[in-house]
Order: sequence, then C-alpha cells, then structure tokens
Amino acid sequence: AYFIASSGRVAAQAVLAFALLYAGFGVTGVMAAGAVVAFAMALILTVQFIRKYGVGFDLAMWRKFLLYGSPLILTGLAGFVLGSFDRWFLASSVGVAEMAIYALAAKFGLFTALLLQPFDLWWSPKRFSTLVQKNGAALCAKNISIGLVLVSLSIIAMMTASPLAVILMTPPEYHDAIQYLPVLCALSGLHMATLFVNIGIFNVKVTKWPAIIDIGVALIAFIGYVTLIPSFGSWGAIGATTIALTIRFFLTLILSQAISYIPYKAVPLIGLLLITILSVLVISHIGSILTIIVTGTVMFITVCVYSWATSLVSLPQKLVFGDS
Repeated sequence: AYFIASSGRVAAQAVLAFALLYAGFGVTGVMAAGAVVAFAMALILTVQFIRKYGVGFDLAMWRKFLLYGSPLILTGLAGFVLGSFDRWFLASSVGVAEMAIYALAAKFGLFTALLLQPFDLWWSPKRFSTLVQKNGAALCAKNISIGLVLVSLSIIAMMTASPLAVILMTPPEYHDAIQYLPVLCALSGLHMATLFVNIGIFNVKVTKWPAIIDIGVALIAFIGYVTLIPSFGSWGAIGATTIALTIRFFLTLILSQAISYIPYKAVPLIGLLLITILSVLVISHIGSILTIIVTGTVMFITVCVYSWATSLVSLPQKLVFGDS
C-alpha cells in the first residue's frame, strides 16, 4: 500500500507538472503541481485512516505526544540549515551558474539516501520494540550494523554510477558537478548513518537531545557557510557541511550509547569506516569515468567481502527481531 501511494504520488505529480509546464506556467507550475498532489495525498490518506481507525482524543496521550514531538520541530528547522541553507550563500558568492552545478551534484548525492530508504522504512518502526525484547540490544546491534554496511555500499555505488549519469543526462556545462559527487554522496550516507545509530536519544520521553544536537550543528554549519563560502565557494559549503555532519554523527552516537547501550562490534565497524573513507578519497582523485567504474566496483566488492569476513553480515543474512 505504501509503495502504491508513493508511486501514485510521483506519477500524478509528473503528469500535472508536465501539463502545467506545457500550459506555460514555468517553475510556478512545477511548484503548484507538487503542492496540489501533496494536499490530495494527505487528504486521501487521512480519509482512509479515519475509516479504518476512527478518531479519538486523549488529553494524557496528547501530552506525551507534545513532550516527545515538539523538540523534533526544531530538528526539522535545523535540517533546513544543514540541507539547503548553503545555496543562499552560494548564489550571492559564486553566482547562479556555479550554484546550479553544485545543486545538481547535491541532488545526485541524495540518491545515496534514497537507496537506503527501503531498509530505513523497514527498520525504524521496529527498532524500539526490538530493543525491549530479551537480548534486544544485541539484536539492534546486528541490524544497525547491517544498515551501516548498506550505507557504505550505497555511498560507493552512487560514487561509481553518478558520474556516468551526469555525463549521459546533462549538457557539458554541468559536467563539472562530477568533482563534488564523491564527497556529497559520502555526506548523504553520513546523514543516514546518524539516523541508524540515534536509537538512544529517541528512546526517551522527551526528545531534547536530538533538538540540542541538531540546533548546535546547524549553528556550526551556518558559521561555516558565512566564513568559508566567500573564500572557497562550493568547496567551502562542502567543508562546513562535512564538519557539522561529522560532529552530529559522533555526538549522536556517544549520547545514544550513554542512554541505551548497544554492543556494536567496534573494530569491524571502524574498519568499514576506513574502507569507505579510502574509497571516497581514491575516487575523488580519478578523472576517467571508466577508471571510476572499475575502482568503484572493486571497492564495492571489497566492502562485501570485508563485511562477511568480519561477521558484520552473513550469507544468507537473516535480519533478526527476536520474538517479533
């Protein structure tokens, strides 16, 4: 049902956007298409939900919702700074043309996160119920480690495939976006890795720590954009985002472990991190598309073999939830 709803939304938005563009509404038409389809989807899902579950109001439950959910609004605002605010500074510092190249690379980088959505959508609803089971922390460690392996593989896959996609799908003036792809793919993967290890700071009644962490790193990113973009352009934006997301990952991991300890296999995961960083550095310095594809394929296989050899995954992998 989720797949049908998501696919239907994409198809409807594409058809409506095409119709409005053909009618001469330009960018406004594209935005309007997104708004109309989003509203229609929200309405349809609301009606279906009410038909199936009804409507009720419980003041005590709403208090729990507000305590848990209100701080997360701030994390959403911080996410805007980390995800989009750099474009504002780039437009005034490097011009629209350079910003467009950077934005294109950022969009391809986001595909790293999209590759991880099936696992994320599958694991996120089950993680807390898994944690409270007998041996739940060990089960969470196993499944989160699988997620981190998938993060590494997704980063390498997108670093390998996206340069060719840029060349085949865009005009030559956009091909400079290739230079930014490895790091932006890695940053997208780092964002998803943070979501996988954040179980502790969300396993609470009041979600203050996600808000504090995200607001703090958003401020760091903002300062980085102000100071680095005027001198270094797009690479300044990438540098500021890298610093902010790295701090966010380690703060999230440390605090999550302090609240709900998960017995990760630290040494194999550190090795996985080093292999991933090495892959990013190597592919970043390769100019030939063919060489990128060959190198990326070798690194992808290397991660697969390493993950199996260190028991981060097994073949065939059985995803475990204990009693669930």
